[in-house]
Amino acid sequence: MYEILKETVCQYLSVPEFKTKWEDDQKKGAGFFYALTYPFILRFFQEHKPLSEALELKVALVFSWNPTICKLTMEGFKRARSELQRLESFAQQELRTRTILDVDLETAINKLWEPITNATSMGRSNSGVSVTKFLHFSFPDIFPMIDSKTMRSLAQSSVNRGSYRRFLLAWKEVYECSRTVFDQISDAMNMPVARVLDVMIFTPGGEG
Repeated sequence: MYEILKETVCQYLSVPEFKTKWEDDQKKGAGFFYALTYPFILRFFQEHKPLSEALELKVALVFSWNPTICKLTMEGFKRARSELQRLESFAQQELRTRTILDVDLETAINKLWEPITNATSMGRSNSGVSVTKFLHFSFPDIFPMIDSKTMRSLAQSSVNRGSYRRFLLAWKEVYECSRTVFDQISDAMNMPVARVLDVMIFTPGGEG
């Protein structure tokens, strides 16, 4: 996955090239809606940092970017809130003050994937895309979003815990090799660095 991701990213590894793609994306599909709403969703998550805080609205905001409405059971949602409350100490100590280069990705995904799945889906088959969005808005300098079409192109896989973990490891390696440029783009565009990667690999119109 690393080689494919690197090849995709290399097309946009300068501020002008990235800016051109960003502007072109806003003319396609839901691209303008994503660009318009992203800062407000990110701000809401930042204003309610504890994972379980305002969980109903966080899930609603994540699903505003999805083609289908969230389907949950009361029991599953209550369980998810409780699980996320228990994980807040881990999030504070291991994620909120770190970059992708400093995080134990295996531990983070193993701890967070299932509770966030419970908060965003009754089932398990199609929940991965929403999980990555929740992770991104919670920790925007670590976790990129990824949709199912992009994951298939990178890994011939659906978005699940295993494929996302492999994607994160590839992202970590790409960022380590090109950190200076990613940080330049992030500063120039006022975007979290994992959002920069998301823009590089995603084309509006293939949502879901």
